[in-house]
Amino acid sequence: MHRNMRQSIRYLGAALARVYLLPLYALSGLMPRSPDLWVFGSWGGQRYADNAAAFFEHCERQNDGKRSHVWISHRLDIARELRALGHRAYWWWSPAGAWCCLRASLHLFDCFPKDTNFWLSRGARLVNLWSGVPLKRFERDIDQPGNRYYRLFHGRPWERLLLGLLMPWHVQRPDLVIASSPETRGITARAFDIPQDRVAVTGLPRNDRLFAEDSDEQLPASFSEALAAGRRIVLYLPTFRDSGKPAVSDEWLRLGPRLQAMNASLFIKLHPVDDTPPPRLGEQIHDLPRDLDVYRLLPKVDLLISDYSSIIWDFLLLDRPLLLYVPDKAEFIATSRGLNFDPDELAPGPVCHDFSSLEAALADSLEHSDRFAGRRREVRSRLHSHVDASSCERVLASIRELLASAERKPGCFEQLAYRLRYNSVPRLFVNALKRVGIVILPYYLFKRRISGLARQIDLNGCEFRELSADDMPRLAALPMVHADEATFRARLAAGQRCFGLLDGERVLGFCWMDPQRCSYPGEGFVLQAGEAYAFDVFTVPARRGASLAPLLNACFTERLRAEGVHTVYGVVDSMNEPSLRFTEKIGSRRQRKNLYLKLPGLPGRSFLLRQIESADGERRDLAA
Repeated sequence: MHRNMRQSIRYLGAALARVYLLPLYALSGLMPRSPDLWVFGSWGGQRYADNAAAFFEHCERQNDGKRSHVWISHRLDIARELRALGHRAYWWWSPAGAWCCLRASLHLFDCFPKDTNFWLSRGARLVNLWSGVPLKRFERDIDQPGNRYYRLFHGRPWERLLLGLLMPWHVQRPDLVIASSPETRGITARAFDIPQDRVAVTGLPRNDRLFAEDSDEQLPASFSEALAAGRRIVLYLPTFRDSGKPAVSDEWLRLGPRLQAMNASLFIKLHPVDDTPPPRLGEQIHDLPRDLDVYRLLPKVDLLISDYSSIIWDFLLLDRPLLLYVPDKAEFIATSRGLNFDPDELAPGPVCHDFSSLEAALADSLEHSDRFAGRRREVRSRLHSHVDASSCERVLASIRELLASAERKPGCFEQLAYRLRYNSVPRLFVNALKRVGIVILPYYLFKRRISGLARQIDLNGCEFRELSADDMPRLAALPMVHADEATFRARLAAGQRCFGLLDGERVLGFCWMDPQRCSYPGEGFVLQAGEAYAFDVFTVPARRGASLAPLLNACFTERLRAEGVHTVYGVVDSMNEPSLRFTEKIGSRRQRKNLYLKLPGLPGRSFLLRQIESADGERRDLAA
């Protein structure tokens, strides 16, 4: 009773505090995100373990210096330990930690966005490196009315609202989740209520360790002593019960003499969120820390015992015997979680419903380890599409594909911030008039001569190339691009060309060129040999201020020079001061200033406001 009372008070206090943090979450969406900064977290920020830690270490090993990886923890000791190992790691509300969470374009975690800092994650891509093959039902699949997650997703409106304020990270859908097979992909997509194409069948990063050669990682003393003595290792890993019922009772002490006779040692590790009292120990029975990363131990385990934990299916990759001990199956389903798979039907080894049958199966499995080998491989082929040490590589490839295929569309707050940053007040007013059919476009016509010798350009690992029709979907998906795929394809069909600057498969910027005609509303003339019209120059907002536009222009200029172009025309909105400054900085000269005006129901007209003499005194009549 007292435990439930304390929990209720803690939940109420957390809910009230989180109401005040919601405005901070909304404002965090205004922060420009850096594509070269990724933050990682695990288990509510309380652990350094599991898929997030395994993938973090892989990214650190594979990093070419272009990207920064930062571990965010809710525990100061974890952050200090990781920094001592040479990693960037910060407490989640430290100035450095909060800044990284605000600026990171990717938040990676293995539970929910609170693993890093949910309140500073709006506007970032969310990648969920989920905790395993889902034997237990989770999230929107939970069907017990008494479960708080059921009430969060399926309860009364007031329950959904209150619990949504208390646990908003459960409501936020991830941009990408990983799975181990097509079957588990379907379960995961349904539970998170996302399309299946947002679930990548990659395998789990933590399982790569199962295929690694023996490492020199420090193991618990009792575990190392048992290995040194040549004893066979039995590991019991029960999952937690939502009901709070202990997973281990005193009857486990009965195994001591049997273990001694079989030259075996039993190690028990309770689930990290299980807060029941520790089990009593006996002869050849040892307790392991609950926050221990058990994947360091699995390659050395001879037999695994578990119940409803997903680790059963991970252990299949080692093709070693395992037991399912489910004495409370009916009670678990009624009070904790329903199951996606019935253990009795899918079991890759003996299923024990009482302790006596467990004792017998334990001895038989150690003596006859191949008895269920065929069944293990059958279940493994169903739940694991990949049996290798390359899951991390596949996850990284899926993330790159996510970033390349479709940039995240900004929300209304980000769009407002973008407009205020890159538009003057008169331009905002003119844009508003377009909504009622009034078009006012004051602009300058610029001319630039390409002269001098060709020069080599350091692309810093990027690629500059002409884009094709196959690239148009990616251009249209970039944030703040105001043309659709059909428009881009129509331009190509009309003979216009597009050049892009790419980092791998990710488009960083592009520029269009027409070799035949300068065509702007109210401005049109046929180009002569050696002339080109450049228009619709774009760089992704997250990379602005990083010298991307000068690099794109330099590459574009060298490409035109190589094709024999000596004169480039362009049109710039006279109210766009940043574009005017940049255009003049690269050597373009103003030719004249015009005003294009179009009223509802009337054809548009262009008015010459001022004819400007270029620097070399040349004048040219550019009338259509």
